[in-house]
Amino acid sequence: MTPRHETDRGDGARAAGGRTAAGLTPRDVHLRTELAHHLRADVFPADRGRILDHLRGDAAHNDVMDLARSLPDDDRRYANVQELAAELGLGTGHGHT
Repeated sequence: MTPRHETDRGDGARAAGGRTAAGLTPRDVHLRTELAHHLRADVFPADRGRILDHLRGDAAHNDVMDLARSLPDDDRRYANVQELAAELGLGTGHGHT
């Protein structure tokens, strides 16, 4: 059952008061939540290959895998899920600051 102060948006993500954080769509919230679920703190710092390996090994959903595959194939290393989400454009570019 969903607590009164939270709203189920039908995508598995919940937000207090039925709202998402500024700049985050319900899809962004869902994907960030999935990334955080599959990529624990001990995975980081991580490059694209390590991220994909962990997601694959943890049987992440196709939408999460597809998003991670869109990461640049270079030497970048991400310090945490927040940095990774920013690189993936989750919660950015929606007209919010």
